[in-house]
Amino acid sequence: DGGIYISPIYTDLATGLPVVTMCRMIPETGSFLAIDMKPSCFELSSRDIVLPDVSSYFLVDREGDLLYYLSSWNYRREEMQNLVDSYRENAVHGEMDHVSENVRGPDGIVRNVFFHHMQNGWTGILTIPREAILSGSVLFRNISFILIAFGVILILNQIIREYKSAKREDEYQIYQKAMTS
Repeated sequence: DGGIYISPIYTDLATGLPVVTMCRMIPETGSFLAIDMKPSCFELSSRDIVLPDVSSYFLVDREGDLLYYLSSWNYRREEMQNLVDSYRENAVHGEMDHVSENVRGPDGIVRNVFFHHMQNGWTGILTIPREAILSGSVLFRNISFILIAFGVILILNQIIREYKSAKREDEYQIYQKAMTS
């Protein structure tokens, strides 16, 4: 349909690393452009993200596999995945965006857990201590800016990659025409 397909996270057989594949058909040529991204690429594009103290952000694919996290907790990835699974189990299902209120984290702090479901099936999960939520509108502005900036970075990255691929395809077509002439 010309849209971008994003795979669930899986282990690449060649590298043994977890990857996500983004794929799109190029209508002009009928060929496909596919990009494998390691979850670490999300970390590279979000180095400057600053969350409020003892807050966390998680990005999961449609199956609930953890793609990215930013947290003050010093947990291994598997422990973070278990934490995200517990948040998702207690969430209100069937709603696009929702909040689970008064969720007690492993550190005993009561938080609100915000879920944002994206069109590609991924879900952003933001946890903020209840006391910090109404501490000022600056927090809301900063979090909104972070989420928007992250989305813009992903979109720009995809546009640049598609442009480069289309340019290579055009050069290849010219080369093929020259070879057949």
